[in-house]
This record gives sequence, structure tokens and C-alpha cells, in this order.
Amino acid sequence: MTKQKHIFLSVVTILALVSCATTSPKSSNSQQEQTYIDQAKLALDNESSDQALEALNQAIQINKKNPQSYLLQAQAFEQQNDLSNATKSYDKVFDLDPKNGVAFSAYATALCHLDTDSSLDSLNKMYDKATDLELKNNTNSQTAINQINANKANCLLYKHKTEEATTLFETVISNGNPPVNAYTGLTQAYLDEGNYPKAALIISSVPNTNQNRQVLSLKIDALSGLLDKKYHIKDENRKLLLSKIKQLNEQLQQPNSIKKSSNLAVVEKQAPVKVIKPIMPAQSANTDATPIKA
Repeated sequence: MTKQKHIFLSVVTILALVSCATTSPKSSNSQQEQTYIDQAKLALDNESSDQALEALNQAIQINKKNPQSYLLQAQAFEQQNDLSNATKSYDKVFDLDPKNGVAFSAYATALCHLDTDSSLDSLNKMYDKATDLELKNNTNSQTAINQINANKANCLLYKHKTEEATTLFETVISNGNPPVNAYTGLTQAYLDEGNYPKAALIISSVPNTNQNRQVLSLKIDALSGLLDKKYHIKDENRKLLLSKIKQLNEQLQQPNSIKKSSNLAVVEKQAPVKVIKPIMPAQSANTDATPIKA
């Protein structure tokens, strides 16, 4: 019995070693792939589409069947206004994940922004199809529906349907757990209307974990607008606003960073930064206004 027990233990040990030997490379590849994907997301946040594409090419070499890589690739091409290549990337997403309604709505938004021949009626049908896909196939559909509606609202805003876009953005945010582009889109809508207090309120609601370059730029625009003399800002609050705007500009000049890995390419180059100067209107004579927090 003892000899049989030793033989059994030896077999178990060998199997365990074989298992480790066969799964470790796969696990390592998965980690490398995710690192490249994270680098691509970071580069896209920094509006560095070339770097994003480089990272995604590496991720795709590791795993050609991950739709997330192709979706990010499509977004990188969109940043370059390259609808042709973006469409090819979206096609790969749909081949791998044909029930992905969120990706379908993202493609509709790409067409909205980059295809001058796309009509709002045809785009609305695409958003409706995206919603149907998620309702039929996604068990956690509310988050997905929020993203689809935020994408649709951004398209409406781009097509100068500001009132419809604003209503839809507000609905998405009121539903809870809204995507970042619902905040940024609604902020832009209020900025377009010259409603700086509402713009500042909405953009300040973005969670700290999502403070990308677009969010920082919109904060600067909204706070700069509050300096307009029609808002009757007290001197002390004007100083606070100017200080906050300066701080945000400094943040905007500090690109996001990612830890270097000894065996992976790292996003190191950064897009040039445009410093946004605050509006400097004449000072208001009214000093009795309620203080505004910067």
C-alpha cells in the first residue's frame, strides 16, 4: 500500500507540474495582453491615437479574438478621423461579438461624426437596433442602455439637436451609474447655451477616477465662463476660481503615466498640450453674491 501510495503521489505531482507548465504561458500572455490594452486606454485618454494603435497591435498579436482590442482600435482611428479603418475594426468587433449593442451604438456615433452623408433617421434606427440587442442578450442591460443613450445623445448634440440631447443626457444621469460621456456631453450642451453654472455643476460630478483630459478641459471652460461679469462674482471667489483654473491647467499639462514593465512596450510620448487661458472680464461691482466654491 505504501508503494502504491508513493506512486499515486508521484503521478499527482507530475500532473500538477505539467498543468503549471501548460497554464503559466497562457496566463502570462493574458497579462501582457491586458497591459497593452490598458496602455491603449491611457493613450486614448491622452488623445495619443498613434500610441494607442501601437499598443493595440501588440495586444492583437497576442490574442486575435478579443473584441475589446478591436473596439479600442476603432476609437483610435476615430480620433484620427479615419472612418474607413474604424469601420474595418468595428466589423471585426461584430464578427467576434455580434450581439454587442454598445459597440453597435459606438459605430453609429462614429458615422454621425465622420460620415457627412449619414442621416439622423438612419442613425436613430441604428441606436434602436443597439438597444434591442442589449435588451435581448444582456442580463445587466441598464448600464449598457445608459451607454447607448449617451452615445445617441452625443450624436444629437453633434447634429445641433441640443434640446433633445440635453433631455437624453439628463435621463441617463438620473438613471444612475452613467458613463463619462454623459457628463461631458451634457456639460458641452450647457456650454453651447452659455449656461456656465450648470456646466460647472455637471462636470464637477464626474468621479475622480475618470478625470481624463476632456474632463479637465471642460472644467476649465465651465469655470472660466463663471468669471463673466454677469455672474457678479465676489473678489474672493474670483481669486478662488482663477486659482482653480490655474491648477486644472497644470493638471492638463501633466500626462497620465503608466508603470514600466521590463518586457512590455510602454506609452512614453505624449500629445502636445494646449493651455487654456481663463476669460478675464471686467470685475463686477456687486460683491454681495453668494460665495462660489472653486
